[in-house]
Amino acid sequence: MKRRSLLGIAMLGLCSAAGTVRADSPQYPDRPIRLVLGFPPGGSSDVVARLLAKHLTEQMKVAVVVENKPGAGASIAAMEVARSRPDGYTLLYATSSVVLTPSLHKVPPFNPITDFEAISLVATAPLVMVVNPAFPAKDVSEFIAYARSHRGMPYATTGIGINSHLAGAQFDRAFSLGMTPVSYRGGAPAMTDVAGGHVSMMFNVITDTLPQIKAGKVRALAVLSATRSPSLPDVPTLAEATSHAGLEVGAWHAILGPKGMPSDVVARLQREIGIAVNDPSFKARLADLGSESLPGDSTVAASYMKAEYEKWGKLIHNLKISAD
Repeated sequence: MKRRSLLGIAMLGLCSAAGTVRADSPQYPDRPIRLVLGFPPGGSSDVVARLLAKHLTEQMKVAVVVENKPGAGASIAAMEVARSRPDGYTLLYATSSVVLTPSLHKVPPFNPITDFEAISLVATAPLVMVVNPAFPAKDVSEFIAYARSHRGMPYATTGIGINSHLAGAQFDRAFSLGMTPVSYRGGAPAMTDVAGGHVSMMFNVITDTLPQIKAGKVRALAVLSATRSPSLPDVPTLAEATSHAGLEVGAWHAILGPKGMPSDVVARLQREIGIAVNDPSFKARLADLGSESLPGDSTVAASYMKAEYEKWGKLIHNLKISAD
């Protein structure tokens, strides 16, 4: 009897010790998290990425560090994350380019659907159609009439196959204008030439264009969203201006991880990101930029990305747009 009691006490002690070990073992996250971004510092995506990182750092009590790794249409950053260990410590701060870049190459550098774990959506911002202030057209209807009478009229894009290029190609196709895209190495030089009158028009994400509009350097004709932007309440949507639906184009942000991440890690991240993007201070800062939060868990994010990948991939293929 005494022997049984001693054995029972010993077993109880072992169970307690095992429970202590499990309770004291490292819990995610227990070290800094890298948030890899495929664009240089200072741009709108970098600003929002750092804003999110700040909120997540405060919420999760570990450092969430943005690492800028620009190049190859953000492919360098995407491929690094896709090849990293799926433990939740290396994440991709993805933009719309993650579903555009693969379709621009005969041999895609990665597959945005099968190579990544969709974790959460973050934010979205519409593109806006802007012209040089001296351009004769005062609205979209007048612009269409002008473009039809000036076949081959150039418009600026921020790069081959980027959403500004695709927005222009979609607009050109919808109204049979025969415009010519002029590709620049980024939004800044393209905007400089529009403001300087060297090229008449461009579509660009509102977050990068709002300062120039407010300064009177360019003039907004329409926003490419379903509803008017609170940042430009007097500017009509393209659908309002043309009675042509389906021309919405936005730049969106999402958090992705390598395929194969543990489900509990994904769940923790999407919960924390959801808290951050719904925080009033986060929303207010996005509003200042002309953007808005885009809540969405892993299921919503995966579905959203798949739809975008298929939509733009089809347009890129039909128009034979290539970055090779």
